Amino acid sequence: FAVYIDETKPLEPCEFGIFKFKDAKDIDDFMVYLKARIDLKIETSKSYPTMDTEPLKTAVFTEKDGYIWYAVVKGGNADIDNTLKGKFE
Repeated sequence: FAVYIDETKPLEPCEFGIFKFKDAKDIDDFMVYLKARIDLKIETSKSYPTMDTEPLKTAVFTEKDGYIWYAVVKGGNADIDNTLKGKFE
């Protein structure tokens, strides 16, 4: 796995992760965890009106061939998703 979480600007969320699973039965549980984590950040953002929620609300979560990746990157979620999808075809 690899994860990048930039917390230097708390009001501008930026993170990305890619994970390889040995056991496919763990994929669904981990996907639920990732989505819940981002949903919690969206809920928390209500207390911080200046927080940029665009990357959270457009976050992508993809599973393909035993991999999960997610992106919470301002203006880059779809590009990251499409780039990685192309690597697994």
